[in-house]
Amino acid sequence: MISDSHGYHDKLHIPSDIDIVIHGGDGSNARVPSMNAPEMDRFLKWYDSLYMEHKIMIGGNHDTALVVGMVDIPDGITLLYNQMAVIDGLKVYGSPYSPRYGRWGYMLNRYSEELENNWNLIPDNLDILITHSPPHGVLDSNYVENVGCELLAKRLENINVSVHMFGHIHEQAV
Repeated sequence: MISDSHGYHDKLHIPSDIDIVIHGGDGSNARVPSMNAPEMDRFLKWYDSLYMEHKIMIGGNHDTALVVGMVDIPDGITLLYNQMAVIDGLKVYGSPYSPRYGRWGYMLNRYSEELENNWNLIPDNLDILITHSPPHGVLDSNYVENVGCELLAKRLENINVSVHMFGHIHEQAV
């Protein structure tokens, strides 16, 4: 599981003995979609070239070319956009959204009905949940405040999920 590579994907060492790799968004960096598209294309080409059978990803707030449909997703990559895939029997669900935090892609207003409805799409029983946003209070401090999503934290109280993977807040990277 990796996230927020922001164009530095070629510096990552991906183990050779795994079956599934998951990217939690922000494979690129530029805010303007026309500038983001070449970055996203390079990331997708690299991601597609990985040797494991299953490559799953969601978009992140920096993946603005994905938001506007300026890039094509290779057949070897499963892009989850508020949807579930079953991979080798594992139920995996992914959503790219985050509460608004700056002016980027895949952002919805904090506390909005639209954001709450987005999280309510998450199935009740999952093996792996991938969200770009962290839930409020979990690895979400930017050293000034907790910026994770309160509505996501509330939804997590009512579902059964074995693993929740997220990124987005770099100051809390582990």
